[in-house]
Amino acid sequence: MQRRRLVAIAVLGSFVAGACGSSSSDSAPDSLAPEQQPADSVADATFDTIVDDSIAETIPAATAVADAPDSTVPDTTVPETTVPATTVAEAQVDEDASLAKLKVALDQASTASGYRISTSQGQVLQVPGLGVDQVIELDRTAPAIVAEVDADGETVSLVDVGALFGGGDLGFEVGLITWQDDGELIVDTSDYERLVEFDPTLETSPFRPGMFRVDLDTARSSGVDNIVELIVGSGVVDPASLAVALQAALGTAEVVDGEADTFDISTTYAEFLEATGQDLNTVARGIASGVAPSVGVDVDELSDLYVAAYREAPTRVRVTIDETGVDTIELEANVSQIWEMIPDLVAQTDPTVSEAQLDLLFDGGVLRVEQFIDFDLDDSIDVVLPEGDFEDRTEELVALFAGG
Repeated sequence: MQRRRLVAIAVLGSFVAGACGSSSSDSAPDSLAPEQQPADSVADATFDTIVDDSIAETIPAATAVADAPDSTVPDTTVPETTVPATTVAEAQVDEDASLAKLKVALDQASTASGYRISTSQGQVLQVPGLGVDQVIELDRTAPAIVAEVDADGETVSLVDVGALFGGGDLGFEVGLITWQDDGELIVDTSDYERLVEFDPTLETSPFRPGMFRVDLDTARSSGVDNIVELIVGSGVVDPASLAVALQAALGTAEVVDGEADTFDISTTYAEFLEATGQDLNTVARGIASGVAPSVGVDVDELSDLYVAAYREAPTRVRVTIDETGVDTIELEANVSQIWEMIPDLVAQTDPTVSEAQLDLLFDGGVLRVEQFIDFDLDDSIDVVLPEGDFEDRTEELVALFAGG
């Protein structure tokens, strides 16, 4: 139970459990010393987010044939009729031109070095038969994560814990700040001091309030390759990888009616997760670990089932472009078919459960995921990791996450 509570507070997974809530953070926590503050543009960041009429021509009124008898010509005129001047061929040219603009924008994103990304997310997880009803509304104006990446790949992220876990009901803001380079992750959980009264186990957990470091090479050699995602919740979206994936799906791109710079691209949820740098198995296990105990199945087997569902889940990615390249990306994924797959696993685990019982448990289950990503390409971003004799909690975190 203690491990579950720690993970619930510290691990900010891609699938978020709890009531919907929103809060905003205008700066890094006040408890940070000046030399520990993140890059200015993140420290000062807030969690606020960052159509043509057809041309027609008139057809002249029809006239009678000159040599026809007068009696055959009605004493009326034909009403004027208008038709759009744009032909099918011209419309195709316009769409081709728009898609060409999209490709250029994706090319620009694929060469980005420094960039800032704000990410908001929402989810509907409902299984009436299990009494599960979790709805987190997507709020584009209240991003859960604001991250900056410089040309060297160094990263600083500011996570609004309240936006993920309904922290608005707490009456105060809770932030988590991380800095990362190739070999080290520095984490600031100073704000978690405000959560101790809700979960006293935090005081002795690996996520106790304070500043600490994690040696990434040691964690990887210990078998925890995805420790950053486990601590922060997901990797920072890489515009280059995402652009490559979207370019591969350009054949499905369609211009949104009335919005020449907005496009819908069809893909799968798995392809999107992988393109945004997230570990598919980590995301799957994040939700499977919460569902498995409720249905009495092995968490590893259920995780595999979720991975299979993600690879089939139809996903619409809406891309908006501007003069700098990709401006925003919004995702809608429907993974509800997982509730049609789980009954077979339950039946294999417990043959005594009747088909009728399984139907009652999973009938009408819904799993929809939404995500909104706002890009700001900025080559001037320079992330500087804080210096100090920070406590090393590598072994504690490896022990916590080893095997899962």
